[in-house]
Amino acid sequence: LFIAVFIFVLVLAVNIYINNIKKNNPDNEITLADLQELSKSANDDRVNILLLGVDSLDGSQNHANMRTDTMMLLSVDPKTKTAFILSIPRDTFIGSNIKNGGSKDKINSLYRLYGVEKMLEKVNRLTGLKIEKYVIVDTKGIQKIVDEIGGVDYDVPIDMNYHDESQKLSIELKKGMQKLNGVQAEGLVRFRHNDDGTTYPVSYGIEDRGRNKTQQGFIKELVKQTLQFQNITKIFD
Repeated sequence: LFIAVFIFVLVLAVNIYINNIKKNNPDNEITLADLQELSKSANDDRVNILLLGVDSLDGSQNHANMRTDTMMLLSVDPKTKTAFILSIPRDTFIGSNIKNGGSKDKINSLYRLYGVEKMLEKVNRLTGLKIEKYVIVDTKGIQKIVDEIGGVDYDVPIDMNYHDESQKLSIELKKGMQKLNGVQAEGLVRFRHNDDGTTYPVSYGIEDRGRNKTQQGFIKELVKQTLQFQNITKIFD
């Protein structure tokens, strides 16, 4: 699934240079208000897509056994040659009473409980957008695409040391620029905190906020580095 999604994004990126509207923002962060403002003035050529990063709890492809801790809105305008990514925090409250809220009142529960259509409905209601298209990405698939292009150079923001036997997940990365293989790349985009509970610094964005920022940064680098001719050849061979 990831390869199909990535080819889609790759073809998109070949035709439009991925830019960020907030060039004066040091964090390169697009807010919901920005995306809503874009949509008000958008013509029919703008495409809004919901990207869901899923991982299976039991190895099956049944949505009832899937977690969607990664949720992003991709908004593309071919006429202005811009594309924007907005991350949706997995703990976004969707219930009616926050005082009595539980795990089923978090937005990342919708896909597992009701499937993608309910997720689309809720995201549209929360954002005021009209999203009809979606892409479901198997987070494990990132390993294959990264390995096929020979790794991705990325500046890891902090030391990462996290292990979860139940998920067969082992993240062991040192801070700094390095070439990541597929397993390391998957660990990077899934990381929230270390075994000892420490996480990203507040200045970067702790826990999920930090993970969202890292995911966005990694996607940009993945697209940029995959656009090199030798890597395009590897993907389509």
